[in-house]
Amino acid sequence: MVLCRACGATIAPACSRMAVNGSNTHVFFNPHGLVFEVSCFGPAPGATPVGRATIEYTWFAGHVWRIALCASCQAHLGWHFQGEGNSFFAFMTKAIREHSSPSKA
Repeated sequence: MVLCRACGATIAPACSRMAVNGSNTHVFFNPHGLVFEVSCFGPAPGATPVGRATIEYTWFAGHVWRIALCASCQAHLGWHFQGEGNSFFAFMTKAIREHSSPSKA
């Protein structure tokens, strides 16, 4: 499972990790020069896109974006990108953590 680092809530199943433009992880900088490492995910029921979608400064050509918050604690997790026929989340790697279920013996 992928969890919110701030509150521990479940954000997405690990199997929703996906490649976008040939890679799951990307490093981008915003117009203010801040650098973000993000991992891309498909369905993420624990994340909520908020705000008005914009194409301005998009990191993924042809995709509008909105901020994505943790549905439980409202921590900023990353961004939700939507293009023609597809959408995905790009979560900041510092805002999430992975948790694997213990194996059953």
